[in-house]
Amino acid sequence: CLFARELEAFSQQNDEVTLHLKTAEGQREIVKAQWLVACDGGGSFVRRTLNVPFEGKTAPNQWIVVDIANDPLSTPHIYLCCDPVRPYVSAALPHAVRRFEFMVMPGETEEQLREPQNMRKLLSKVLPNPDNVELIRQRVYTHNARLAQRFRIDRVLLAGDAAHIMPVWQGQGYNSGMRDAFNLAWKLALVIQGKARDALLDTYQQERRD
Repeated sequence: CLFARELEAFSQQNDEVTLHLKTAEGQREIVKAQWLVACDGGGSFVRRTLNVPFEGKTAPNQWIVVDIANDPLSTPHIYLCCDPVRPYVSAALPHAVRRFEFMVMPGETEEQLREPQNMRKLLSKVLPNPDNVELIRQRVYTHNARLAQRFRIDRVLLAGDAAHIMPVWQGQGYNSGMRDAFNLAWKLALVIQGKARDALLDTYQQERRD
């Protein structure tokens, strides 16, 4: 296994894929493999390099996620507040983490919202003592619903967020990636072992995309 490598380029031949990698120390390596399964996220370098359209929509609104340790609300509930001034979500997560998601309003930036006084203002609407909390994470994100036009491109297969992304509130993003892996793994194993023709891999797209 190889870890801490960045994929800089790749090319496909009739019976293999050539990968150009860079290590954490900046050294270059060349690796040859029979197949490449791209699980490199919504911004997939592999998908973009192959010019595979990522069809769908991006929501016009952004949201800022704020995770807080030692849940100050101490309730197991998840609720959505349709505040006309600023909608937000409050969710109890495992390990006593409380998550808030606030809509980012026009003209606001992540840098502005993360400033202590602005974060305090946001949290003051939902917590009794916003100054006495331990912030774990603050991150702005955008809802996307997109699907790669193709999941198989010769010897390259797209999986997970590289193949499809969806809004977090649909609750199936991680699950969909696991289903991709479950569908593809045994088929790829049979092909590599010579027990099935590579046409079997076409059913991956048929079953997971189409």
